[in-house]
Amino acid sequence: MVSEMSNTTKRILAAVILLSILLFVFFLGQNVFIFFLILIGLFLIDETVVNIFKCKRHSVTYFFNVFFYLLSTNIVLHSYYVPYNLFYIEYLNSDIWWPALKSNFLLESIFYGIVTTAIVVNFLALIYLFFEPIGDLFVVNWLKKIKIFWGFYFFLNIVLFIFLVILARETWIHSLALLFILCFGTDTGAWFFGKRFGKNKLWPSVSPNKTIEGLIGGVFLSGVLATIYYVCFFEFTTLIFVALFPLLGAVSHLGDLFQSKIKRQCGVKNSSSLIPGHGGVYDRLDSVLFLTPFYLVVIFYHSIF
Repeated sequence: MVSEMSNTTKRILAAVILLSILLFVFFLGQNVFIFFLILIGLFLIDETVVNIFKCKRHSVTYFFNVFFYLLSTNIVLHSYYVPYNLFYIEYLNSDIWWPALKSNFLLESIFYGIVTTAIVVNFLALIYLFFEPIGDLFVVNWLKKIKIFWGFYFFLNIVLFIFLVILARETWIHSLALLFILCFGTDTGAWFFGKRFGKNKLWPSVSPNKTIEGLIGGVFLSGVLATIYYVCFFEFTTLIFVALFPLLGAVSHLGDLFQSKIKRQCGVKNSSSLIPGHGGVYDRLDSVLFLTPFYLVVIFYHSIF
């Protein structure tokens, strides 16, 4: 019981520190936050390639993943900012950016192409999650052979994050906060309700500690918190959008399960021990990364900003 309380205390303290860091980066503005996201992507690649798939940092696989991620992110960002300069924040806040995108077929195609590709990759991840037996390592072995897969995967999701920051303009903090509430609300609710009321295992072979009661409680909590935040900080548009919050919370949980299955098949408990009580950066952001492309589609369809 003592060690359980100790782990709970670590989780709470780490969450407070992470929230403080996030608020500080928010305070520094969009430009700093974008570079912060790019840095997070490097952490994600490092944890996945080195700690989960057991490749050395001086290996060809590690180099190709980092190189592909940085090169692709740089190309996309400069494609969108030319003839603007990436390092000047006034262009990030400009109302010119979105009309310019809509009037340029190439840039618009890049945007929708990345969103579509990310959604397709996520659906392929779901096929792997639900249909490959836990003892079959075909997909994991296949991923090990693709030298740039994780650089490609995290490139898609980090760039979508950046799109969200830019396109939301003056509401970018609230739009990101709503995304985090959906994901972390589900995660926290699942942890709390699972510990208090969990009796029926959700998927023991993939994630032994998750329960059905925890999932229901997490989805309920994220739906309530997201609705409250949405009503307080956004112009109310439609009840249908609010009704989608629990569904988005459930989708974010699939990202958690996807990562859990990969770690279990690779014989790893956490992506790293960087965050006490939580694991690594990927352990914290797995649900956020998975939900981001779906979240973008929903908020653009309902014109939230």
